[in-house]
Amino acid sequence: MDNNNTTRKWLKSHHDTLFPFFPFLKKRNIDWLFVRLMERRGEKGALYVHIPFCTGRCTFCILTREYPSETTKYVKSVLKEAKTWSDYFSPVETVYVGGGTPTSLSSEELKLLFDGLGEIFQIERDAEISVETTTSELTEDKMNLLVELGVNRLSVGVQTFNPGLRKVLGRRRGGKEVIKKLNRAREVFPLLTIDVLYDVPGQDKRDVITDLQKAVKIGIDGISLYPLIFGPKTAISRQFEPPPIEIARDIFETAKCFLEDNGYNHVNINHFSNGRDKFRYSSYFNSLGNVLGLGAGATGFMTDCFVKHKSTSEVFV
Repeated sequence: MDNNNTTRKWLKSHHDTLFPFFPFLKKRNIDWLFVRLMERRGEKGALYVHIPFCTGRCTFCILTREYPSETTKYVKSVLKEAKTWSDYFSPVETVYVGGGTPTSLSSEELKLLFDGLGEIFQIERDAEISVETTTSELTEDKMNLLVELGVNRLSVGVQTFNPGLRKVLGRRRGGKEVIKKLNRAREVFPLLTIDVLYDVPGQDKRDVITDLQKAVKIGIDGISLYPLIFGPKTAISRQFEPPPIEIARDIFETAKCFLEDNGYNHVNINHFSNGRDKFRYSSYFNSLGNVLGLGAGATGFMTDCFVKHKSTSEVFV
C-alpha cells in the first residue's frame, strides 16, 4: 500500500466505514424518506444526539465542535427537531449522546435534553444510553445526574495517560487525575469505556501498551483504539507528519494481541470489549441499521437513506 497521504485508503475509524458508499448515494427529497419510514414504522432503531460544544481545544480533533454559546437554545432546537421525527421513528433501543463534549452542558440543560427525549420517543426500558465526556468536564455532580437521567454507559475520551503525550494532544488534565476520575466513574456507572490513541507524535509501542495496561487495571469495559487522524485543519498536522502505515499496523496488531490476552474481544473496526460492553449503537451504525441523528453535524442512516445535518449550531438553530 502506498504511504503517500493522497493515495492511502486506510479506514481509521467507524466514521470512515461509510465513505466507500458515498459515490453511490443519490439525493432524495426529504418527503421520500418520510414515506419510507411510514411504510416501515415500528422498526427498532438507534438515536444519536450531537452536542458540538467544547470548552477546550485539542490539537487533533477533527469533529464538529465549537465553544459553548446559546446552549439552552441549542438543546431546545434539538428537541424541536426530534418532535418532527417522533411519528416515524420508534422504538429506540440505544441512545448515544456524542460531541464535542456533552457534559459541557449545564445540569439543567442535560436534564432538559434527556427528559425531552424520553417524552418524545419510546425508549426501551433496557436501552443502552451512552454519553461522551472528558475528565475535565466530569464532576461528581455530573456523574450523579447522568445516572439519575438513565445513563448506563459512560464513554471517556482519555486518549493517553502519558503526561507528555497529553500535552502534545492538548489535553488539560494529568494522567494521575484521569485515573482518579476513571476509578470513581467505575464505581458509579454500569459500563465504562474509553478512547485510546496511537500514532501520536513521540509515542512508541511501549507507551500504547502502558496505556492499555492501566485501562485493564481500572476494569474498563470497552476500549476504542484509534490511530491519530492527521486532519488537514488540525493544529497537530501542521507540526507533525503521520507515521508510515506499517508502523501503525504493527502497533495495532501488538495492542490487539495484548487486549485479547487480557480477555477483550475485537468487536468492530476499533472497539474491544471485555464481554460486558455490547456497544449497541456501534452495531446499528456499522450494519447500516436505523440511526436517527439529531443536532449540528449529526449523521444518520434510515431506510437506505444517509442523512447529514449542517455542521454548526448557528445554522442548525
